[in-house]
Amino acid sequence: MTTHVIESPDVISMEFMDIGLGKITKALQERLSEYVTKTKLTMLSILKELTVNETEGFVIGSVNKRVSNANYITLSEVAMSVPVGLNCTMLEYMDALGHSQDIVDRIVESTFDTSLNYFSILLASPENLASLSVNREFARIVLFIKERENAVKEVKKCFLKNDTVEFVKYGALYKRNSDFVTASDQLTDLVERLAKVPSSVIRTKVTAICDILDRLSQLMKRSPDVYTVNGITAKHMSDTTYELAKIAEFYASYFYLIQSITSAAKDNVKRIKDSGI
Repeated sequence: MTTHVIESPDVISMEFMDIGLGKITKALQERLSEYVTKTKLTMLSILKELTVNETEGFVIGSVNKRVSNANYITLSEVAMSVPVGLNCTMLEYMDALGHSQDIVDRIVESTFDTSLNYFSILLASPENLASLSVNREFARIVLFIKERENAVKEVKKCFLKNDTVEFVKYGALYKRNSDFVTASDQLTDLVERLAKVPSSVIRTKVTAICDILDRLSQLMKRSPDVYTVNGITAKHMSDTTYELAKIAEFYASYFYLIQSITSAAKDNVKRIKDSGI
């Protein structure tokens, strides 16, 4: 997956915060417009790489009964496919992925829909860019900043950096056969939950937000005396645009992780069947 550089708005965001309810200068407004445009393009670029989720409908449980009745000692030596560099048990990895899915479950309604509504209100009238009332709409946006940070840490703990291992013995992944069954059920649950938040929906939501941001950016550039922004709204705009790009990146990364583990799981179904148990 391509790595995208998402520029932080920290410098201009601090300037906006210092201005507060006062109107920002034309120079700062132009910088805000340029930042929003640049970050919008990054968002679209991130989601452009997402493909159709081919994991939908896949159920690994097709070998659960066979594994439950198998001799663990015999199975323990079977080489199993894993995402490159995985360095934990499968139950631990499923738990780590679960933290990310908990966020993905909510991002459409809590993040993208509320952001779309907020930016739509800003676009609706020039007065809204300098109004305090829009802060109520901004407050409805959930960006999951701390939750995303923790979820990323949980996944990173499951991998060895720069490791190239792609196969691990069954006995290292599962301490008992019941762990395989539990992990299989957990993966099926994650796949089904991700299918309810498909990349097509995320792409549609982000595209709608980016269209509004593009129009806002153009209006602020063309008519700075009409579309004037106070410091608080300017900070909210820059910070939210940045976090939306980070959430798009978070979703894309999680999407890739699920595709990767599901691909390994499909291969492992075949490996278990070929083992002769």
